[in-house]
Amino acid sequence: GATVERRSRDEIVVSMPSDITFAFNSADVRYQFEPIIRNLAQTLDRYPSLSIDIVGHADAIGSDDYNQRLSERRAHSVGAALMDFGVDYGRIETRGRGEWEPIASNDSEWGRARNRRVEIHLKPMRK
Repeated sequence: GATVERRSRDEIVVSMPSDITFAFNSADVRYQFEPIIRNLAQTLDRYPSLSIDIVGHADAIGSDDYNQRLSERRAHSVGAALMDFGVDYGRIETRGRGEWEPIASNDSEWGRARNRRVEIHLKPMRK
């Protein structure tokens, strides 16, 4: 499932592996993931001063260019889902990192599955 990590005093990262978020090779958010998105949107509604930076990641299977585009589409899909639940567009930034920031080895299926993920970085908005 999703994990939550405090990276600094001002930043929390919610990491969602692709097996709960997307089908293989897809950027369409799975319907099973919608309750998590809804709960996150409700929480974000209570903290309007937080910015939301959504970062998509991919494993190393496929070309660099393809993985970059897939990671961007996945980040955008999660952002669109948050907006569907009422999160203001102006608070959301999306970007893809392709296969360039792995958290596990791409030499095994287990590692590749961990690398296919979306991270939501929450931090105070810059003034």
